Amino acid sequence: EQSHAVLEHNPYDHFALASTIRRMERSGEDPSELGALHERLCMLAPEDVPAARRPARLAPFLPT
Repeated sequence: EQSHAVLEHNPYDHFALASTIRRMERSGEDPSELGALHERLCMLAPEDVPAARRPARLAPFLPT
């Protein structure tokens, strides 16, 4: 919850993104929001996002 509040003020906070994603994956929350969070995390730390979760449109810009 607290990490979600941090994302409202700083949408690219690495630690808040990572912890929010983990919490949402465990609880099975809204997959559309989860996709948006993975996309943001790809811009910061693509190695932290599983290849299957990386948006296809960003693939040319991400390391393999």
